[in-house]
Amino acid sequence: MKKLNILPINVEDVANLIINDYKQQAKKELLNANIEYLKDFETEYIEKANQVKLFEIERYNEEEVVINKKLMINYYENRFLLENSGARKLYDEILIMTKRCPYCTIGTVKTIDHFLPKSYYPYLALTPSNLVPSCTDCNKGVLHNYPSKAEEQSFHPYFDDVESVIWIKSELMISDSLFFQYKVISEKPQEWDEVKYQRAQRHFNDYNINELFSLNANDELNSIREKSKDMFYKNKDLLKEDLEDSYASCVSALGLMHWKTIMYRELSTNDWFLNGCEGNDYLK
Repeated sequence: MKKLNILPINVEDVANLIINDYKQQAKKELLNANIEYLKDFETEYIEKANQVKLFEIERYNEEEVVINKKLMINYYENRFLLENSGARKLYDEILIMTKRCPYCTIGTVKTIDHFLPKSYYPYLALTPSNLVPSCTDCNKGVLHNYPSKAEEQSFHPYFDDVESVIWIKSELMISDSLFFQYKVISEKPQEWDEVKYQRAQRHFNDYNINELFSLNANDELNSIREKSKDMFYKNKDLLKEDLEDSYASCVSALGLMHWKTIMYRELSTNDWFLNGCEGNDYLK
């Protein structure tokens, strides 16, 4: 997951832009009357996110209505997303925060995801800290992110930094053709507590990290085959040095937890691969 910085805007900024765009006085007044409620929900959200307690935020309850669900979703879908509106400029600013989806680090950002879904938390529909730039697959693939305990909270791009610790590894799988599989490491990182480790497993599964990382790594493995064969038969030490250089370059340019970095970490330390892939024709 990629850490992002929240834009310096708040729900009051978003609400005021929507109010300025509205021509219907009644809807302007209704949203304006609810700004203080929205600010309170935003404050709670940020506090809970920092404490890994988003699961404590209550879902929408029609019997305890403070802000109308249908109206809040309407503000988002028909005003915040409206082309050429003032609020739409904020939407576009969020979209261009990163080119790659922060959830999976693979997909191209195409949309905005409500980390806590607006269908269950409509009072957070306009809250910037709940709006995350996302690829379409991650946005649609995890439709109901409403954890009931801390261990069920996947990582939040605005509040969790997990890029400086190795928590995913790859394994070179041996069959007629070589391929990679990715998994969460079997023992939690020393720097983490058990809750964060379980959250890592949840995030890994929720966002299909193995499938996405493996697909890219297997393509990369095929693309370096001829180069690897040439180096191995000249001097197998050249192959090891090249893989180590590739790993170091990936760490520097892409970070510890990029799929390519993890892949080259495995290849550069895999004795079976470095010694010629005995029983397999990858280096023949």
